[in-house]
Amino acid sequence: MGRVDAKSSSFRRQLNRRRTTMFGGFGTTELIIILVLAFMIFGVGKLPQVAKMLGSGVNSFRKGLNGEDEDESEEPKKKEPELLEEDKSAKPAATEQQRQAERSESW
Repeated sequence: MGRVDAKSSSFRRQLNRRRTTMFGGFGTTELIIILVLAFMIFGVGKLPQVAKMLGSGVNSFRKGLNGEDEDESEEPKKKEPELLEEDKSAKPAATEQQRQAERSESW
């Protein structure tokens, strides 16, 4: 049973080492230093804009890896509002016909 305890304690140490390091070697202290430097370089006002641009770049990169084209994803979005506009223009005509039918029935 002595060997099992030695293995489990070494396994626990390895788990603790993995938990203390974040993002492949960057610990909490390193990440705080990076954030402070980012605030100093970009300023508090522009940092959200930089993060937004970085996020959109990552999203477009992922779409590129998946093989999705921006043109293909935009076309269905453009067609749907056109159909909705056609439906809206058709509805007043239908309601007008219903009004005329109701008027003719009342005579």
